[in-house]
Amino acid sequence: MPTFHLFMLEVKCFTFHWRRQMTEMYLALFRGNFIFINIFLLSSMNLTQ
Repeated sequence: MPTFHLFMLEVKCFTFHWRRQMTEMYLALFRGNFIFINIFLLSSMNLTQ
């Protein structure tokens, strides 16, 4: 059954790719939130002075 083997290979590649995409998306979100929090903290510090 070579078709089944190919199908499993496809699924494996797809899951790997999808997992990498999710990780990249999560990292990008985290980085964006980190920058946003930094800006927020800096602006609040400036306001208190």
